Amino acid sequence: MVDPVRIRSTWLKVGFIALYFVVATSVGRLMAEWGVVGLAATLVANLLWIAAIIAGARTFRVEEEDPVPPRPWWQMTGRPTAGFVIASLLIATDATLWVAAALGTVPLDPLASIVNSAFTVAVAVLYVRSSMLLKRLGLSTT
Repeated sequence: MVDPVRIRSTWLKVGFIALYFVVATSVGRLMAEWGVVGLAATLVANLLWIAAIIAGARTFRVEEEDPVPPRPWWQMTGRPTAGFVIASLLIATDATLWVAAALGTVPLDPLASIVNSAFTVAVAVLYVRSSMLLKRLGLSTT
C-alpha cells in the first residue's frame, strides 16, 4: 500500500498555494496569447482553482489529524476556524471586485464575473458547511 501524500508544514502549504498561482498565471497568459478571453477564460481559470482547492483539502493536514485515512468528502479544513476565515476572505475578495467595478476602477465582463462569483460563493459555502459540521460533530482539533 502506498502512503497517501499529506502536507502538514505551513511552509509547504504556502509553497503549494504559490505553485498554484504560478500555474494559474501561466495558464492565464497562454489563454490571452491564444485569444481565449471572457467566459471561456473564466471557466478554465475557475476549474483550475477548484482543482487546487480539492487537492489542498485532500492533502493538507493539521498536526493533530491522522494522516492515513482520507478526510470525509465534506471536510475542507482541519479546524472550523480555518474554514470560516477562508470563506470570509473569499466573499470579501469577490465583493471588493464588484465594488471596484461599480466605481469604474476595474473593467468587468458581466457574464464572466457572475460565473466567477457563483464559483466563489459555492466554494465559500463548502468551507462554511465543513466548519459547521466539524463543530457539530465534535471533530474539531481545537
